[in-house]
Order: sequence, then C-alpha cells, then structure tokens
Amino acid sequence: MGDLLQLAIYNPAILKDTDFLAGFVARLDTAEDILRALRQLEPRSLAKHRLILGQRGMGKTSLLRRIAIAIRNDEQLSAAWLPLTFREEQYNVHNLHTLWCNCLDALADHYERVGQADKAAALDRQIAALTTRERRAPAAEDEGEEALAALKAAAKAENRRILLLLDNIDLILDGLAKQHWSLRRTLQEAGGPVVIGATTAYLEASADPKGAFYDFFQVTKLERLSQDELIACLRRLAAARGEAGQKARHVLDTDPGRVRALHDLTGGNLRTLVLLYLLLERDADDEVMGDLERLLDEVTPLYKARVEDLAPQARVVLDAVALNWDPATAAALAEATGMDTAAVSTQLDRLSRNGVIEKTSLSTSGRSAFQLGERFFNIWYLMRHGPRRQRSRLRWLTGFLRAFYSPPQLAQKAASLLRGAAEATVSGHYCLALGDAVDSTDLRNLLGEQARRNLEKLAARQGKKLDQIVDPKELPAPQTAKEWLGMAWWLHVRLDRYDEAEAAYRKAIDLDPKYALPWNNLGNLLQYHLGRYDEAEAAYRKAIDLDPKYAAPWNNLGSLLQDCLQRPEEATQAYLECLKREPDDAFAHANLAYQSLASGVQEADRYLEAALAKLPAHGANLLHAFAALARDNFGAATAAFAEALESAHPELYSNYFHDILRLLRLAAARNYGEKLLAWFDLSGHADRNWPLRAAFDAYLHGEARLGDVNPEVGSAARRIFRALGPLPAPATPAPGAAKRAARKTKAS
Repeated sequence: MGDLLQLAIYNPAILKDTDFLAGFVARLDTAEDILRALRQLEPRSLAKHRLILGQRGMGKTSLLRRIAIAIRNDEQLSAAWLPLTFREEQYNVHNLHTLWCNCLDALADHYERVGQADKAAALDRQIAALTTRERRAPAAEDEGEEALAALKAAAKAENRRILLLLDNIDLILDGLAKQHWSLRRTLQEAGGPVVIGATTAYLEASADPKGAFYDFFQVTKLERLSQDELIACLRRLAAARGEAGQKARHVLDTDPGRVRALHDLTGGNLRTLVLLYLLLERDADDEVMGDLERLLDEVTPLYKARVEDLAPQARVVLDAVALNWDPATAAALAEATGMDTAAVSTQLDRLSRNGVIEKTSLSTSGRSAFQLGERFFNIWYLMRHGPRRQRSRLRWLTGFLRAFYSPPQLAQKAASLLRGAAEATVSGHYCLALGDAVDSTDLRNLLGEQARRNLEKLAARQGKKLDQIVDPKELPAPQTAKEWLGMAWWLHVRLDRYDEAEAAYRKAIDLDPKYALPWNNLGNLLQYHLGRYDEAEAAYRKAIDLDPKYAAPWNNLGSLLQDCLQRPEEATQAYLECLKREPDDAFAHANLAYQSLASGVQEADRYLEAALAKLPAHGANLLHAFAALARDNFGAATAAFAEALESAHPELYSNYFHDILRLLRLAAARNYGEKLLAWFDLSGHADRNWPLRAAFDAYLHGEARLGDVNPEVGSAARRIFRALGPLPAPATPAPGAAKRAARKTKAS
C-alpha cells in the first residue's frame, strides 16, 4: 500500500493526515454521529454544543482532530464550517480576550494549513495589534470585544460558521470562572460559534443549577472498548500496515484468547490499543504475561510523570487506592494511609476532578468507593509498586483470563476473521473479498450477509440505494436449510451473536421442518445463552421426535432438566436414553453420574465408576470433588477440586466449565458456600482463580458483590456469575442417602 503506515502513541499530532486517518480505527461511529449533527445545523440556527467525556487515553484528542480533517475533506462541511483546533492545554486563558485571540491564532493556522498564507499573515498582524493594546490597558476581566469582533468578521467574510474544537475545556472554563455568562451569551447567538469540547471528568461549571453552563452541553461519553471492538480495531490496524501487520494478524487469527486477556488487564483504552498492536507486530509468539510486561515498560515514562506531578498528599492517597486494587471507601483509605478522613476526602475530590480517580459503589456500604479511572494505570502501579503477593495475584489473573477466554472453538482462523468483520465499520467490500477467499460455504454466506448490512449503511449515508453501489446478486446468501444451519452455528458458537443465530436456526427449520439438528442447536442456544428454558425443552423434544435415533438432544435435555428445571428423575431418564443410542458418550456418562450423586440414588456408585473410566484426569477430579461433596466429605472434595484447578488444563473453562458450575451450585445448596469461600482464601486459590471466587461470592450474597472487585477481575467474574444462574433452595437428600453417605464416608 505504498509507504508504511506510521503510528503514534502519545502525540498523534505528529502524524501526517493520511497516516492519522489510516490509524483512526476506533470511534468511527462517534465521529460520524457528530459530523451528521453538524451537517444538519443551519447557518443561522442556535448552536448545539457538545461535550466529549472520557478518561485519559480514550481518544478524545484524536476524535477532535478526526472531526477537523473530515470537515476539511468534505465539500458540504467545508463550505459551512471553519474548524479551529488548538494545543491540548490552553493554560494562558484567563479572560475572554485571550480566548478569542487564541481562536484568531487557530484560524490563522487553518489558513496556513489550506494554503492561504496571505490571510494567515493578515490575521497575525491583527492579533499582534490586539495584544499590544491589551498590554497597554490590561483588564482582569477583559470581555474581548475587539478580538471577538475580528473573529466574527472573519467568519462573515468566509460565509462560514466557526467550530471550536477545544481539548481540556475544563481548564478553559476554570480560567474564565468570572466570565461564564458573557461566554454563554456569545455561544447562544444565532449563527454564533459552536463548541465541541473534550474533558476527562464532568464539568463543575455544568453541575451548578444556578451556573451559566448548567445542562448546556450535549454529553457524548467515550466508553472503554469492548473485547470485540478491540480485536476489530487491531485487525484494521494490521490490515492498514500491510506486510508489517502479518505477525499481528497471525495472533488475532490463531490466539484471540491472548488478546481478550490483555483487554481485561488494560481496560479497553485506545492509547493502549496502539501499544498492544505494536507489541503483537514485534513478537507474535509471546505469552500474556510477557505482553503485559512489555506494555508496562512502554507506559512507564508517562505514568511515572503523572504520579510525580501530584502534590505529596495526593500521591499518598493515589498510592493507597492503586494498591488496594478493589474499590475502597474514604474511611478505608484513611485507615490505610494514617491520614484524617476529611483530608483523604479532599484529595479524592481533587483526583476525581482531574480524571485520575473515579467513584463507584460497594454492595456492603451506602458510601462512595474509589478506584483508578484508567485501569492500565492501576496495573502498572501494582507491578511497579505493589507488594510481592499483589504482583503474584496479577500473574495468576493473567493465567486465569488466558484460560477462560481461550475455548478451543475460538482458535480457528475463520472465526477470528469473521468476528472482526462483524464490526459495522468494516468495509462491506472487504467482507465480500474475504468471502471469496474462504472455502467454507457457511463462512461465505455469513460474510455475504455482513457485507449486505454494511453496504446498506454505506448506501444510506450516501443517499443511495443498495443496488446503486453493488449488484445484489454478487452478495452470497444461504439457500437451503443446511446452509442456514451452518451459518447459525457460526453465529452461535464462534461469534456469540445470539439473536442473529436464533433467527438463522429458525430459518433453517422453516425451510425443512423435519430436520432435527437445527432444533437441537436452537435448544442449546435457548438454554445456555438466552435463558429461555421452557422453549429449550420444547426444542430438544422436537429434535427427539423428528429423529428418535439422535442421541445428542437426549443428553442436552438431561442437562436442562438437571441444571435449570430441577426435574432430576426426568434428567436421569434422558441421560439413559442418550446412552442407549451412544453407549460410549463420555459426557452423558458424566452427566448421569453428577445427577445420580446429587439425588443420592441407589445406582450412583455404578454410574460414578462408569464415568470415571471415560474421563480425562481434570474431568475426573471435578467429578471426584462433586461425589465427595455430595457425601458431605468436604476435605476430599476440596482436595480433588484443587487437583483439577492446579492442572490448569485449557478444557476446564470450555468442555468442563459446566461441571465447575455444578460443584459450586452443590456447595451452595448443601450450605458449604461460606466454607468453600474460606477454602479459596486459605488455600491460595482465591488469588489463582480470583474471578471464580468473586463469582461464587456474588452467587451466595447477591450480584452487587461484583462491584466490590476491580474491573479486571469483574469482567470474567460477571460471566461466571451469569452462568451459575439463580441460587437454588437447599437440597434435600433422597431417602436413605444419609445412611449411604455415612457408610461411604466411614469406609473412606
């Protein structure tokens, strides 16, 4: 693609516009929304001002530049607007005269950028004259009428409206505290300047009901990138980098779990996105911890300077917040620092206003709690300043996340490619080209459907119809029930697009009502991802009716009846029906053993022995743990559970994840919940499997507990918590089960 795309980490302003645009892979939809609003604003209408809110590194500065470039490059927008950009911090603004002079200076920069040097020189002379007069007769509250008049005259001469793209607008408004009403009057004039400002925290000036800027700005909050958004952005960067991006593409294609783990640890920050991309491009064969340590090394100068710039007391409070990792109250931080609570609260307020600290809440207290807003800053602090045990917990957490987010089905190249194509901002033409390159009909159809959606959006933005930009016949589409089933399976298993998957399964069923497989797969989707258990049961039973020899729906029906509908006898019969059809099905044997042990039925030992003979060691250890707990042998249960966890086998959180959930549910049902939490803590497995422990704590005490842990742990914990489902009523052993358990315990 010609010259290699250049990337910048801390100062995108150094990039040429072409490189900046090619590397602007996130916030595309946000930029388009803002540009659409500018297109709709009439020249003499009242302005609609916007505030872009986001933590450091979330892309505020880049978004402002993207808007300015888009206006300059768009015929309609450039005819209507004069986009003025400024340095990130306008520290010199202390009155309106200075602000309007800065605007004139920015306008001169604009003229110079577009090749109108004579206009730029004329403005420079005008600014010099205004500055000279100001020095001769300074006024602390100069309203800046002359400078403002010059700005308006320039806009009138151009027949265009002024757009002020103000980074760190909070600093500007702080400097103009006594002139807010004057500024507001100017900004409310028909045809007057429009402001798009960026800040790291909500403006104090907009929080005062009696203030000039109360409820004045439309707020756009820049959220952290989701995992899929991060992967899609990394893929777009790799594509833009051409041959240099091949290593990064290889990681994204073959090991998305590595990137997903890093997402949870870095917090979906855009600045970290570029660092992460460059790291993957340099070394495609490393592990998560190695990736993390390299990222930490890259950001050390930035974060070290940020800490050292703070006042001494603020550094003490920051240290306590960062090392606590989980959210903490002011009282807890006062105890940790030895400072007075009032002094701690003062520093927390200042750090919050600066966007360093953010408020959250705890399940156990009505008071506010505090954590670092930029999560990767917290990770850096822990690794650089944390005690040994905290650093160990971080290492264990990376390992847990790597295992949790690396199910085997996500390792295949096609799934990763299609997951990237699922982003609305991926070119429809790229989806078509990708479809031509793959051998799978299912993938080709799915990419064709994605291409259709993206091209329809493109056509709508251009005021056209789909057939004006592409021949609809060139868009691959599934035709048969089998093709719809294949596409549904990709959407369901590979891409986690559940609503689309359900629609595709039902399309397959409509095309062939006697086809059993889509009914079975629909049941899995309804049970495990949509929580619609009655419909799932009906789907499994329909599959069974259509194909009486089909074993899988019997096993799936058994799991539904056992884990979700609490109908144990029917579950047992369903597993037995599965084994009649598939005598060697290891999962059906295991499921039958779990069910019989939970119910305390006579045949439990026989079913247990048959299952253990077919399971690998990690699966067998989970079943051993469940059997021991079902017989009230807590010591044997935790010993076997520890063996399973310590194996760190990648199947634990894929093929055997539901068995872990069963063990946790049984512990809660038999009133071993608190004892198991204590075991996690005392054994060290709370550190090694922190999200699992946090999810079980929330399962026992309520979802609000997930807010008590840091976001790095909370993301995976929330998934596990949802999978655990509602807390069941305490289990009642079947008749005779207590005596058999006593005999078994005595014998052991």
